[in-house]
Amino acid sequence: MRWWPVLALWPGLCSPALALEVFEGFQVHGFLSQGYILTTNNNFFGSSERGGSLDFTEAGINASWTPLPRLQFAVQPLFRRAGAGHESDFELDFGLMDYALISTTDRRLGIRLGRIKNPLGLYNDTRDVAFTRPSILLPESIYLDNLREQSVSADGVHVYGELRSRWGDFSLEFGSVLPRVDDVDLELAIFLRDFPGRFKNELSYIGRLTYQLDEGRYKLAASGAQVNSTYEPKFRPPQDLQAGSDRFELLILSAQYNGERWSFTGEYALRHTEDQGFGPNGVHLTICGVQS
Repeated sequence: MRWWPVLALWPGLCSPALALEVFEGFQVHGFLSQGYILTTNNNFFGSSERGGSLDFTEAGINASWTPLPRLQFAVQPLFRRAGAGHESDFELDFGLMDYALISTTDRRLGIRLGRIKNPLGLYNDTRDVAFTRPSILLPESIYLDNLREQSVSADGVHVYGELRSRWGDFSLEFGSVLPRVDDVDLELAIFLRDFPGRFKNELSYIGRLTYQLDEGRYKLAASGAQVNSTYEPKFRPPQDLQAGSDRFELLILSAQYNGERWSFTGEYALRHTEDQGFGPNGVHLTICGVQS
């Protein structure tokens, strides 16, 4: 793939909706963003080489309800348009229950159940909301759009803890999840084409450790995941592949400095993919990658 510059603009249509409190403890929020992308040498989110593309739209409505001081429910349906194959995607971005077992001024311990945002890097939790991103498009080397559905959220349980001390603030989140792998994008990423069979999710793991100093002026984070899935063929070869498995391992190291007017961020990702099966000779494929 050749290098290609990207020009992306928000033509005056990117703003958070004001919070609407329907009744005590229940709030509704919303957001809408429309992007314009102009590229050379490669199409990105539509036919962006010829006059640019408007095929980059994100809109969502989220609601939260706090029936008890330590119990909260939250949900967000999302509409997303992002080029060929994703002309009108409607999905449940997240929907969860959050219960705080311990909640004081300096510590917090809780559990989340449901479809939960994946704690990866510094921006994955809020990557759908345009005004929370540091740029119009997040770096593709860290936040993969071709595997967005697998990256953004997963179904399962997370345990989280927070500790505030004079040495800084620490937070840890760890989850056991079932990834969202029943999507053609995963087949395209692994096989470079769509086969008749489908991927089935397997128990996977994800976590992030974050350290903040001076009210967030300095921030360090290490996040990682192991995503497991198996392929179930629909037909016998040669019409389809044989059964196989995919294991994807990810490590992201993040650092950030937030000044009064400037913010500096650096992130480094190490990826490892191991595929077994799929072919008549028992294909075994191992891919390692480093990006920053």
